[in-house]
Amino acid sequence: MTATLKRLIQREPFSRSFNTVLANEKAGVLMDERLEQLRNELDKGRQRLEDLDRQRLELRDTMLRISGAIQVIEELLAQQDLRRPESELVATSV
Repeated sequence: MTATLKRLIQREPFSRSFNTVLANEKAGVLMDERLEQLRNELDKGRQRLEDLDRQRLELRDTMLRISGAIQVIEELLAQQDLRRPESELVATSV
């Protein structure tokens, strides 16, 4: 390296701009890494939301089946009460 080139490199404006370039490159790498992290977190969030939606639908279906079973049993009990003689109804209600 020639002496003139060494002097040019060592001059303040060059070293400052070189440091700025290095800092910008490092910041760019950090931003790329952070962007990848955020995208991964977003994908995980979407997957979790899909799982929760599926679980909600399964729970809703289960609750509908339970509600239907309750309704059937209540109707059967009501029919039994209608078929009992009135003397049995009085005795069971006391």
